[in-house]
Amino acid sequence: MIASRMRAVLFTFAIACAFESGAQPAAGIDPKVRDVVNAMSAYYKSLTTTTFSYSVKLDREMNERKSGIELDFAVAIERPNRISFVQGKSKEGVDLVSNGKELAISIPELNKYVVETAPDSIADSLEWGALSNLTEFNSIIGELMGQDPAAAILDGVSQASYVGEEAIEGKQHHRIRLVQEEMEVDLWIAAGERPFLARMTPDWAKLIGDDKIKLDLNITFTGWTANDPIPPERFVFSAPATSTKAASFDALFGMDEKLPAAALLGKAAPSFTLNGLDGKPIDLSEYLGKNVIVLDFWATWCGPCVRSMPVLVDVTDSFKDKGVVFIAVNLGEESEDVRRFFQELKLTANVALDVEKTAAQHYLVDPIPQTVLIGKTGNVEAIHVGASPVLRQELKSQLSKLVAGQSLVDTGV
Repeated sequence: MIASRMRAVLFTFAIACAFESGAQPAAGIDPKVRDVVNAMSAYYKSLTTTTFSYSVKLDREMNERKSGIELDFAVAIERPNRISFVQGKSKEGVDLVSNGKELAISIPELNKYVVETAPDSIADSLEWGALSNLTEFNSIIGELMGQDPAAAILDGVSQASYVGEEAIEGKQHHRIRLVQEEMEVDLWIAAGERPFLARMTPDWAKLIGDDKIKLDLNITFTGWTANDPIPPERFVFSAPATSTKAASFDALFGMDEKLPAAALLGKAAPSFTLNGLDGKPIDLSEYLGKNVIVLDFWATWCGPCVRSMPVLVDVTDSFKDKGVVFIAVNLGEESEDVRRFFQELKLTANVALDVEKTAAQHYLVDPIPQTVLIGKTGNVEAIHVGASPVLRQELKSQLSKLVAGQSLVDTGV
């Protein structure tokens, strides 16, 4: 259920609940749990439409410092790919509206939106909204509305126990506990003929392994409807009066002229020398004017950074034989924390430690992750800010052009 991305929680204080289907559930699953999950799965598969309210609340305490955040959404779904996923009081998340042909992605905090071709599935549409720690949870809904929710939920589970029945707002719910290698997750599923998922909470203790870090996460679903007609206008996007349309998804972040880093495009890339994880200096000037370079400014506590790092490593590795150099520039963290991060995610990369954040200042980094592509001429050719769902495709396209000696700035990519 909570597969490889869960290791990232140790660093991001969020849970990327990627319910990945296909694996067979382990033998240590209580038959009662299997019955409850299978009944829920069958019910969700029977839905052609549904509406509900969805909220994610995270309370954090680290070294006696407390913080928290909450997102709330009104959701409407019509198979195969129409969705309205719009925030209520919260504004830190991403609004998504698909009419089946076009998908509007709106970010209230930035007062911007973009319109893309609608994906074929609910899950793929929700991926466009997974831009931060808490919006990672959107994937739960996509998996519930997927082809096999039961297989997705029980994937990777070594043990599952039936805790009992508990009342939520006066209605009985089955509470089940799913155990994985690094954490436990409790689910509350409505009893009776409408077995909707009502609540989900993880137990972080095993994963974090640090008494100084406390996390309390609650994901709740309320007001589910089943197969009721949904007015077509619910799936029509109306841009807020104060919102501006961006030319592309990437333009929502890295390609906006209001972002400081955009001033670097087409100009000579600043050089720097930083220590690597092995203590040896990494001198960027050794590569400038010779290689295509990908710099990623990041930190272990940044959810989008964690999500994009495997993509960056994978894509740049595929271009190594063409002279592409990847340097992950970590901002202000201890070398042991950074080393442990890569060990946990089983990644290998050339890491530079920007302890004083001087390199980040030269590259006008704000916010992170910020990924900078430098051509063979030594000029900055492209800048990505955030973790785009289409980052892999964009990087492959851009690096192919850069290794061929083309300029992305000149071609307008």
